[in-house]
Amino acid sequence: MQGIEFRNVCAYDVLKAEYRLKKEPLPEKFDSSYLKYLHKCLFEETFEWAGHTRDIPFTFLDGSVTMVPVNDKIKDGLERIDQILAEKNNLKGLSRKEFVYEASMLFALFSNLRPFAVGNGCAQRIFMEKIAEAAGHRLDFSVVTEQRMRSANNAALPHDGKAVGNITPMCHLFEDISNPEKVDVLREFMNAIRNRGSFDEYANIRNKIIVAPNEGSTYTGIYKDSSPDSIMLMVNDKYVICKKDYLAPEILTALRLGDKLTFRASVPENFEHILIPEEKVASLTEKEIVAKIVGNVFVQKSQQKIKTLSKSVYKNSKMLDADINLVNIDSNLGEQYIRQNISPFKYMSKLSGTEILGINSPQRKQAKKDYFNLSQEFDNYISVVLSIREQILQVHQEKQERCQQSIKMPSQAVQNVLSLSEEDQIKALNANPSLHEEITGLLDKVKDRLTFWEYQALDDRDYEKLSKSIGISVSRAQKVTEIIKKAQKVCQLTRSRAHELKAMECNRLQI
Repeated sequence: MQGIEFRNVCAYDVLKAEYRLKKEPLPEKFDSSYLKYLHKCLFEETFEWAGHTRDIPFTFLDGSVTMVPVNDKIKDGLERIDQILAEKNNLKGLSRKEFVYEASMLFALFSNLRPFAVGNGCAQRIFMEKIAEAAGHRLDFSVVTEQRMRSANNAALPHDGKAVGNITPMCHLFEDISNPEKVDVLREFMNAIRNRGSFDEYANIRNKIIVAPNEGSTYTGIYKDSSPDSIMLMVNDKYVICKKDYLAPEILTALRLGDKLTFRASVPENFEHILIPEEKVASLTEKEIVAKIVGNVFVQKSQQKIKTLSKSVYKNSKMLDADINLVNIDSNLGEQYIRQNISPFKYMSKLSGTEILGINSPQRKQAKKDYFNLSQEFDNYISVVLSIREQILQVHQEKQERCQQSIKMPSQAVQNVLSLSEEDQIKALNANPSLHEEITGLLDKVKDRLTFWEYQALDDRDYEKLSKSIGISVSRAQKVTEIIKKAQKVCQLTRSRAHELKAMECNRLQI
């Protein structure tokens, strides 16, 4: 067995052994002997020398013996690690912050020592996971990319006579894999990339330094990719995964690949108390207003009429293009200014056809006839543009007013009611009618806050569409949807119960 087949079998054997080891009880003692035991369990199906360090000669079954350099570096290094573990009580009794530093130092010492010929990383990771478990912590190396591990190991190589060099990248790594929230963020992003189905894309991600941001720190980078709940920024030589919940809705809705972004790694104040956050919609720029005017169907129809008439009047359909553009651009200056300064009358000398001694050619006659229609249509165009501009500004103002409304999370009492059975919901609402008022008030606010299409997305449970439209993460959009759906169900239930009671009362009176 050779090549790829051998590597695949080896990898499979290691995975089986790794699964068994993680299920094993914790050892009585953490030391280099336990590390050797882990290595032997992992690789005994692959290498005869599994569990033996590379500084000691090993005799194979065929009688051959490995040649090793004569020095005590590995032996002394392992003894030092044993001493550290004994002195620090296997890292027990430490806060997570303290544990992160000590575990980082220990892992760096192991990595620099490389006690085995191959397979050091796998044995070290299980060793650290076990020691973390015994100390009341949890490590998850699955969210660490190969490139990040290499980079952290390289930074920690011995330097200036010290056993460990720059430990900062390794500490950041252990901070990420020991913090459940950061583990969830990194895993969600990587799973999203993998679920796209592109092996090359996922492999490319695994070859990058992917990190979670340090809480409270500010980062500036280039927006490169996204998942349902996070975005990825390239910050210097690293890729930082930023939770969408860190960002204001107006930033998320406007963000495009390649944009430069600065963010602070912290959840907004009162985040947990807000169901739908406010979005600060910026005022339209003149450029945006003109673009909307030009794209309007009524404006385009009037433009086309002007071009058709210009072809007849001037033999040039583009004769008034510059004037049309001026009307669009100067529409903010008001109707009086436009009508005083922009007019097709100045082109009278360029009418098509000829006039000799007061006699007009047939083409000139038609041009003069159409000129009146052209003049009227140009006047109409000015009116249309000014009207459309007013509509654009009004609609945008309504959007600003609508989006600036934030909706608070329903009270705990209402949330408790929403989680009850239908029968218990009726009892709770009958006992406290104000809860029903709060629920109906919540639904009214949601209808006022969302557009028709956003409300439709909520109704269809289209979490991705809703999240993109109102600038929140997909998981938050799902939470919003579930709360609103439950509230709608409660209101429907109370209406149905009220209708039943009314029908029963009518029947009683008839009897």
